[in-house]
Amino acid sequence: MKTKTKTNLFLTVCMLLLSVFALSSCDPLGDAQDITINSKEVNVAVGEKVKVDYFTYPLMTMHNSVSWTSDNSHICTVNRGYVKGVSAGTTTVHARCANGKTASVKVYVKSVK
Repeated sequence: MKTKTKTNLFLTVCMLLLSVFALSSCDPLGDAQDITINSKEVNVAVGEKVKVDYFTYPLMTMHNSVSWTSDNSHICTVNRGYVKGVSAGTTTVHARCANGKTASVKVYVKSVK
């Protein structure tokens, strides 16, 4: 393909993508509108770090603005979706979008022998 044709094709695709985003009901470069955690539970050992498998909607958000909290930081802490086991026990971790939508996952922390 000639360079001019490649450039025109690239520009057409870019304009099409921008049109789709402009017509969608949510801002593709804005905050996440919803969050889904892909597992019902997370298992982690004391001192170990595990990433919670999740995705946000829309998928193309640039600023997820998801805040993470643990019901009991004596059992586990969470930072940007990474859960760290502190002491043996069970708790729940919550993810919250800027608009208030939430998702939760049960966390089981086991002691290291």
